[in-house]
Amino acid sequence: MRYLQLVLKTATNHPEFQRQIAAPAVPKISAATIAIAENSVDMDTMILATQTLNQLVTLYPSQQKASSPKLFALCYRILGGSAPQSTDSRLLDATAELFSTLHYLGGKVGGASTWRTCVDTVLQSSWVALAALRSTFPSRATYMIGQNVLNVGSTTPSYFGPLPGEPPMAVALSLDRLKCNISAICALLR
Repeated sequence: MRYLQLVLKTATNHPEFQRQIAAPAVPKISAATIAIAENSVDMDTMILATQTLNQLVTLYPSQQKASSPKLFALCYRILGGSAPQSTDSRLLDATAELFSTLHYLGGKVGGASTWRTCVDTVLQSSWVALAALRSTFPSRATYMIGQNVLNVGSTTPSYFGPLPGEPPMAVALSLDRLKCNISAICALLR
């Protein structure tokens, strides 16, 4: 994967090579790298695959549009946290960096709205995680976000899934989700 990063990065200096060989191969390389990142049990391999995807999105955003749902799903799965063990900090940093580059997939016109959607989604899930940590009783909480009202109860954004029924697991997962969301927000604002 490191060799692919090197070849595809230096291909930008050779337009003919980039046009005929590198650009057509990028969707296939991305699909294989996404599969490696999703199915790998080795943490170093997952981190390397995530970093490779980050570089591919940055260098070849137009060739990545077909795989954007899978890229978002991969980021949401990792940024969704884990319990009882927290998400590895190296994987979290690599995923936050990948998540912060996904707005390039929107192009010049849709990039700003994609970035805004990413920020709104992460902020909403942060509020949900914070409300789950703060609520002692199973009542529905209401928060104002700008002009929108966010009703927070036992529901969470669809890509995170519901919290576990056991309170210790729910607290651990909410803490990790909050940590992951803070990393994602910092990466988006850089």
